Amino acid sequence: MTQQMVGNPDIKLAIAGDVYKIQRRPMHNHIVINNGYQGIRVIDPWTGNDVLGVDFTKDYDNSGIVDEWCFRADGQVILVLNEESRAACWLSLEGGGLSYDLKCPPLNRLIDLRYLWEGDSFWITGGQSYSFFQLQWQDSVPAFVESSGMKARIAHRAWRKALDRLPDSKCNVLRVESDKSQMLYHHFSEKPGRVGVVSWHHETMWSAPAPEEVPRLAFHEGRMFVLHEYEAHSLNEQGQVEAVYPVPQGFHYSDLDTVPAQNDYPAALVLVCSSLADPQLTQLLVYRLDN
Repeated sequence: MTQQMVGNPDIKLAIAGDVYKIQRRPMHNHIVINNGYQGIRVIDPWTGNDVLGVDFTKDYDNSGIVDEWCFRADGQVILVLNEESRAACWLSLEGGGLSYDLKCPPLNRLIDLRYLWEGDSFWITGGQSYSFFQLQWQDSVPAFVESSGMKARIAHRAWRKALDRLPDSKCNVLRVESDKSQMLYHHFSEKPGRVGVVSWHHETMWSAPAPEEVPRLAFHEGRMFVLHEYEAHSLNEQGQVEAVYPVPQGFHYSDLDTVPAQNDYPAALVLVCSSLADPQLTQLLVYRLDN
C-alpha cells in the first residue's frame, strides 16, 4: 500500500505558551488546550479565534500542570486533574458558570481513566485501579465518593458492558469521547500491539495492529491517528499506514485530536507541536479530513 505523505496543513496557527494537551470539546468543533500553566483555552481551529478562556481555581496545583482531564458529554464542563498533588478543579465552559476546587478520585495513577459523564451522572474507574467512584454534590460542592462496580452496572449497564469488552490486561484507555460514548485504547500485551475503539452506545468494535509505543490517539470515520514525536500516522483497520503527517522542521509533536464537520467547515485533524529550541513557541496544524 502506498503511503501518502501529507504536505502543508490547511491552517497553521501560532500559539504563545507551552501547549502540550489538546482535546475536542464534546458536541462542538472547537478544541480545548492548556493555556500554559494558568488555565485552559477553547479555540476555533479553522479561524484561530478564542471562544473562551478559563483560569484554574485558586487552590489548584501550584505547578498548573494538567495531567489528565475529563469532559462532560455536552461540552459545558471540564474536570482538570493533577497527579502529584491529587488536586482537581471543575471548570465551567458556560459564560458566567462557577468553578470549584475538589480532590482527585483516589485512583492509583491518572492514566487509563475510564469514565462516563452524562448530565449529572459521572462515574470513573481505571487508573490502574478496580475501584469505582461517583461525582456527587455535597454542601453545594462536587466531591468524589467511592461506590461499587455493581452499583455502576445498575446505573449504567451499557457502560459497564463496554468496560468488560476492553482487553483485560496491559491496556490503557488514552481518550474518552463522552459525547460519542466511546473509549480509545492501546493494548500492548502482545507484539504488535493493538489500538481500538470500544463504545457503550453500540457493540461495534474497531481495532487494528499498532506500534509498541502509542502516546496519543485520535479517531475519525474508521481511521485511527497515532502520534509519534516527529510524525503522526493514519491507520486503517488492517494496521496499514495510509497517511503520514510530518512535523515542521525544528518542532516535535505533543498531542492531537480530530474535530467533526460543522458550520460549513469540514472535519479536521488538529496537531499541536512545540519548538525544540523554545517550548514557549507552539503551532497548531489543521488538516482537512475528506471522507
